[in-house]
Amino acid sequence: MSVKLPSYLQRNRFGVFHFRRVIPNDLRSIVGKREFQRTLRTHETIKAIPMARILALQTDQWFAELRMRKTKKSYPKPDCCTVKFSGPELCVEKEFKPEDFAAMSAAGMSPEEISSLVNANPLLPNQAPVFTPVPKQSQPQGTALSALIKRYNDNRIAKKGGKWRIPKGDKAKQRRLIEIFGDIDITLVEPEDAENVREKIMLLPANPATFRGQTVEQILNTKHEETLSVKTIKDHIDHYSVIFDWATTKRLYKEANPFTDVAPVDDRTKHELNRPGFVGGSTS
Repeated sequence: MSVKLPSYLQRNRFGVFHFRRVIPNDLRSIVGKREFQRTLRTHETIKAIPMARILALQTDQWFAELRMRKTKKSYPKPDCCTVKFSGPELCVEKEFKPEDFAAMSAAGMSPEEISSLVNANPLLPNQAPVFTPVPKQSQPQGTALSALIKRYNDNRIAKKGGKWRIPKGDKAKQRRLIEIFGDIDITLVEPEDAENVREKIMLLPANPATFRGQTVEQILNTKHEETLSVKTIKDHIDHYSVIFDWATTKRLYKEANPFTDVAPVDDRTKHELNRPGFVGGSTS
């Protein structure tokens, strides 16, 4: 199930969420820039949405305070109020001090309406439509990714028979997939998620053995010049595609295989591709 993101919450090509808010025209001359940006330093939607909402409230307050300075208006100062965003999957609370109610006035509320909030504990004006239910990834409705991979591996072993074991390279690919996705319900996986996997695999080092014991995120945050070869990236994607094909035949995944059309698009230069030691990166 795809989660519709607020307009101010965006994801870059590496899957990291950013908060971006356009500064109103009448305030740009004061601020000196066109928009406000901040990285949220997370790839997880369930964490990014509440963080972005708090930033949206803070920027609303900031805009209101800037307008107050321009117009020298005064606003009523009632007692503090705790504003709650609540739902079956999410609850965020923020306490607003008297000066914070300038944002409410700027949003069009009268002094009387603002004063009535003291004991009402309401939602901030115009914020309710922004709420988007977030799926619970900790309690899968279908098959967890780790369970799918185990069943797939058990099936391979049963077919091979004897003392055959899963190759180390395949185990490494599977471990990376779980680290990138998390142990989520596989029914939540969509084509854009598969694209995100491809983007991260493309950035892994050509000698992952030297990073043994580190997670994918830790490796990506480590400086390294040589990355996996196009062939190795393709091997990863093909392996994941085979797993989801098997899940489809077993009716564990009912959508089209999300990895079918994912190719290792390579935007690196020919010079980088021809670097010594670049081609034939290890998959262990």
